[in-house]
Amino acid sequence: APTMTPPECDFVQFGYLRFIDEAGEPVAGNGNVHIGYVTLEEAKRQAASEPNVAYFDRARQQTDEKWDTYLWFEPDPLPSGNMPGLQDLTDYEDQEVWQCI
Repeated sequence: APTMTPPECDFVQFGYLRFIDEAGEPVAGNGNVHIGYVTLEEAKRQAASEPNVAYFDRARQQTDEKWDTYLWFEPDPLPSGNMPGLQDLTDYEDQEVWQCI
């Protein structure tokens, strides 16, 4: 069976993922999927297999390799047409946000 190539996923910031509008107010995303404790490569593969996944965040590191991981779906554009930004939660250095394109 062909293997799926993981999407290009880049580290964005420390912290956990929350979307905001231009005024910095929280906005709802389109949900997330909890995929459990997985490695970074497993998270990338899972992101590739789910349509419309734009981000994942990782926290609660269990082992050197495995982190508790949530896939996040692409949010809807704001009324302005701009995409929501990410809230600055970078004080949480034991958590990571990754963006996949």
